[in-house]
Amino acid sequence: MRVFFVDDQGGSLASLAAGVAALEGFPGASEVHARSVGSPAVSPVVVAALDEIGLVLPPPVRTFSTNEIAPSDRVIAIGPQALGGVERHWEATLPPGDAPALVQRAGTRIVRDGLARRLRQG
Repeated sequence: MRVFFVDDQGGSLASLAAGVAALEGFPGASEVHARSVGSPAVSPVVVAALDEIGLVLPPPVRTFSTNEIAPSDRVIAIGPQALGGVERHWEATLPPGDAPALVQRAGTRIVRDGLARRLRQG
């Protein structure tokens, strides 16, 4: 089963969510993908920020086309505008008020892992 994270925030939220899902594992997921509505690529700002702390998103995390979504895939939309184009597929959505909390949780996890990795590496 593939899991798609879609956001309406330029790819930042989807990238973080997909990154955390790929790192921690997502039950039953064979692939994890990230996409921003109207954006062809994962936010370079997020990639640069993750690179700063020494964390590179695993290869399964990439952008995708809504044409790729199959009925067996799970789609998690973040924000109301993220439902555009995936209405028939989405499984869950986070209201806009939950977006900062998701970023905080995901960011904390990524920073904690990144710092722990740096400490282990000396």
